[in-house]
Amino acid sequence: MMIFLPCLGPEVQLSIKGPATGSSILSDAMDLHAPDFAVDGMITQGLSTYFYHSNVGDIVPWFQVEISSHMEVNRVVIVNRHDCCGAQLVNVGVHIGRDPAISKELTTNPICAIFEGPSTNGAVEDIPCEHPMSGQFVIIQLRNPFGSEFLQINELYLYGTSDFTGTHKCGESNSCKLLPFQ
Repeated sequence: MMIFLPCLGPEVQLSIKGPATGSSILSDAMDLHAPDFAVDGMITQGLSTYFYHSNVGDIVPWFQVEISSHMEVNRVVIVNRHDCCGAQLVNVGVHIGRDPAISKELTTNPICAIFEGPSTNGAVEDIPCEHPMSGQFVIIQLRNPFGSEFLQINELYLYGTSDFTGTHKCGESNSCKLLPFQ
């Protein structure tokens, strides 16, 4: 017997598992711009340190986090750098799926949303998914065809709904089908 429930439940901030990773780190300040700074819960204001910053020459930089348990992601919130360069957060793809990023071009995980931007200094960009998406990895990628911008993330937050049974799948109709336990 199958039971159908609405997919949208109470929205919660999702926990992030393990260290964050990035395609590159600004080479002359690796200890000040590591990916983990973007998920440490602290928003840096007025300083040009302690946030994630990709390196020079990284044409399509990405930033990745792993979700600590199976959850559906509804939206991603990016807090932009405060001191400068806010407009560089532009044409950003949010990918969600089961595969970790392993190369520069991300093609395996589907896109949840695209933030066209540009942003501004210190802005809080709330980026809703076109529809809730399940996955283990959330990847933010600057989709700049000219390769002249940096990916800079002051803080990243994920919001979604809990998969309270670990056995549901959402379909096109935005309803969840609870699958019988095996």
